[in-house]
Amino acid sequence: MSECWDTPIISIGVGIQVGSRDETRLTSGVAHFMEHLNFKGTNKRTRLQIETSIENIGAHLNAFTSREFTIFHMLTTQQNLEFAMDLLGDIVLNSKYEEFALNNEKATIISELESTGKDDFEVLMENVNFGVFY
Repeated sequence: MSECWDTPIISIGVGIQVGSRDETRLTSGVAHFMEHLNFKGTNKRTRLQIETSIENIGAHLNAFTSREFTIFHMLTTQQNLEFAMDLLGDIVLNSKYEEFALNNEKATIISELESTGKDDFEVLMENVNFGVFY
């Protein structure tokens, strides 16, 4: 999907049709975990190079995983469109999944799960989803 607005700011994203709905009990959490790992470096860029290049142009890079999709998105200026497309493509298609990144990311995911478990609305929505679909 594409929309054209008369503004110097652009938002660009890549959507992958995979989320928690595609997981089993054995693979539960894998889509979210892989989303995190995609920011840890590629064949062309280290994690630090990814972070520094985003900071140097004042852009915003983020991602999220839902039940249906994993979305990687970037907010930047029009003059950085080519860079944004290259970076998002690199992250999605060429990420490295190195063992030290796997181990470091476990703590981050556990912390996120603990925070979600303390959010009454998140807990309610999970229970509603479970009641409706399972």
